[in-house]
Amino acid sequence: MFKFFNDFFKPKNDLSKIYPAAFLPNKRDGLAAYPNKDFLAAEGVYAYRLQFMITLPDADKVFGVIASSFHLQNDGTYQEGEAKGNDGTTVHFSIRQEFTGAVIELVTNNVPFLLSLDKLELEPPAPWCVFPNVDPETLGGRQGSIDYWWTWYWSPFWESATNEQKQRFLEKNNASAEWADYFDSEFT
Repeated sequence: MFKFFNDFFKPKNDLSKIYPAAFLPNKRDGLAAYPNKDFLAAEGVYAYRLQFMITLPDADKVFGVIASSFHLQNDGTYQEGEAKGNDGTTVHFSIRQEFTGAVIELVTNNVPFLLSLDKLELEPPAPWCVFPNVDPETLGGRQGSIDYWWTWYWSPFWESATNEQKQRFLEKNNASAEWADYFDSEFT
């Protein structure tokens, strides 16, 4: 599942040479809270790591931003690889279909690229779309794939959203009364 990134972070790769400090200052001014951007400078790697899930149509938009910022070998949305920008920046990325959406993982030192991603205002698919047979009243004991999805893809989005963004998300995604009540009682 995460073979590409597991291989990428193995000791054989000297990431400090791929992502030197010269291309990325120790700042994250102006970057949106979601998707979460983990700054890797503590490991001597001047890049951000992102892992998030989006809808399938949004995967094409993310791929478009990657393609406009870096030189890619392939033009298919669902792929993984490494690419360079004209300015010497780099991206390592993986876009794959998972659950009912697309999982994006990337490492990059290209801040304009990250700002372009932020402009897309990306969101994960709604829980009731990913798990249509799950009743929100049974979520207290999340386990397995539901717990994994909730922890890694849903919570980072929901916890970074403002109350207005949360309300807009529920309305836009036609949350049932049960789901709306769940989020109102669990997260307020």
